[in-house]
Amino acid sequence: MSLRDITVYASDDRPVLVVEIKGHKDASRENLERLRRSLASEVHEVKPRFLLLAQRDDLFLWDLTSKVGAQPQVASAKSVLRDYAKSVPDPEHSLRKDGLQMVLRSWLDDLALGIRKPRADSEADQLLVSSGIYQDIRQGRVEAEIDL
Repeated sequence: MSLRDITVYASDDRPVLVVEIKGHKDASRENLERLRRSLASEVHEVKPRFLLLAQRDDLFLWDLTSKVGAQPQVASAKSVLRDYAKSVPDPEHSLRKDGLQMVLRSWLDDLALGIRKPRADSEADQLLVSSGIYQDIRQGRVEAEIDL
């Protein structure tokens, strides 16, 4: 099975979330919809329920069971960057794709393993809680295209 940048599985090995990481920012509505369509067709063999497009400062989440054209839920990635990229000066502007992948994989791993509890002041954590992803991935596993 081909992996996207990151794939997160439930404890029963059901794929819950596929993450695609883009090192640049282009969040126009048209570009987001084009990316969603392209990524959704690429992950059809994995059959995740959710697709997350991660840019340096924002996270865009789609429920793939929703109708085509539905707007993504959006959350700031600042709290994740602050917690997991402390040693990187100005991570929102200087972190490249591989670095962002390491940060997001660590964050998702910590949530799945119970090392990190969702914080009320973290938009990213609350995005996973409100969508049901957090509950689904507890005791699950995280795989990355590039193993860390």
